[in-house]
Amino acid sequence: MEFRYVKDLPVVYVRPGRRLAEVVVEARDVIGILASLSGIMSENRINIVYLLCSTDALKARFIFFIDLTESRIGLDGLKDIIRQQPYTISVDVWNPPVDGVVYDALCFPTMVHGFQSFIMRYDTLSSIIEEFRRRIGDGAVAIFYHLGYYSGYAYAEYVKKQLEILNLPLRDVVRVAFDLDRSFGEFNSELVMLDVDGGRAIVRVYDSCEATPIRGRMKIPSCQYVRGEIAGALSSLLGREVIAVERKCIAAGDNYCEF
Repeated sequence: MEFRYVKDLPVVYVRPGRRLAEVVVEARDVIGILASLSGIMSENRINIVYLLCSTDALKARFIFFIDLTESRIGLDGLKDIIRQQPYTISVDVWNPPVDGVVYDALCFPTMVHGFQSFIMRYDTLSSIIEEFRRRIGDGAVAIFYHLGYYSGYAYAEYVKKQLEILNLPLRDVVRVAFDLDRSFGEFNSELVMLDVDGGRAIVRVYDSCEATPIRGRMKIPSCQYVRGEIAGALSSLLGREVIAVERKCIAAGDNYCEF
């Protein structure tokens, strides 16, 4: 399953020789705020290089990385203009200590759907598992199955709670859970078959934090963490103990992992 777009989170932006900065605006949640803020930037020759926005129905938050190199005003001038807008609750700006780089220095912690979270690169998790395998042996990496199982189970419990108000059929809850899991970035999955009554499913994973970095380097299916995640999620969603068996694996040279 391929997608046209990627989701690039604004963590750091590097462009040598440019005057970069971060701006965070909290505003009343009314129509047209983004157009207004973009207009202010455009009128003052300020380029928006990253933007992340969210709302909780009471207020909206905008996190900008901007390029002021060609601007007629400075960062303080921009702050004053935004502060004077009728929708503005607060505005903060940050000028990095060196030119050519900007990163998020105004926001912490990182939240995902109301939960404190952190960002981990695919290579980092895969390297941890591979180093564990190198030092202790193939059998020992089974611990990552159990870690994945707990993670998948806890994730599914969260999804069920979020969807409870919709009173959906169980089949729809399972499908939404696997679609939604893609948003967290751990793996890109497809629910090929689902037998709710029999407690069986076939899941294909086309990219994952575990297998993609070691594509084609293993002789046999080698996903432990992702296999555990799928088993844990299905165990919670179907209300019975589910065991996941990997039949195909990206790490073993297949086009996708299949469980």
